[in-house]
Amino acid sequence: MIPLNALGLTTCLSNLAVLASVIFLVRQMSQSTRHQRATMRHGRVQQLQMIYLQASQSDFVDVLTRGLAGDASLDGRDCNRFVWFAATLFNMFEDMFGQHRDGIIDNETFASAISAMRAQLAMPGTRAAWMVIRGRYDRKYIDYVDFLMAAIPMDGVPDLSTSWRRFAANDTLV
Repeated sequence: MIPLNALGLTTCLSNLAVLASVIFLVRQMSQSTRHQRATMRHGRVQQLQMIYLQASQSDFVDVLTRGLAGDASLDGRDCNRFVWFAATLFNMFEDMFGQHRDGIIDNETFASAISAMRAQLAMPGTRAAWMVIRGRYDRKYIDYVDFLMAAIPMDGVPDLSTSWRRFAANDTLV
């Protein structure tokens, strides 16, 4: 027969072991969540690098510039190249839209994505590409992008080279 004090001690130690296991599990879950978010951020950076790399290819720069401006004189091949390029941007934003809706990415990260998408939707070619491909997406996503586009005036293509030259000539960055 086990004395009453020993039984109490055993129960207490057992409870402490369960508590320690729960604490360990919560800590592991927290670390796992941080790791998953870091992996997703890394994946988005890789996607953006691929997009920027494609956009900077010498044979695509002219297509991209003309496509963003909505140049209707693009031939069929180049128009398709531009629309598929824009589809890549919309696909990436759709992924972030879904992740935000599901609570996977935070508001700050999503706000950054919205800002980038607004800049894209201000350009006539991106708007036209959206109208061509929008039927391929989920209704909630279509409604959201349509809402953004309706709230953003068409502004044309920013002249990045002029901005770059102005900042390069000025010794201050801010």
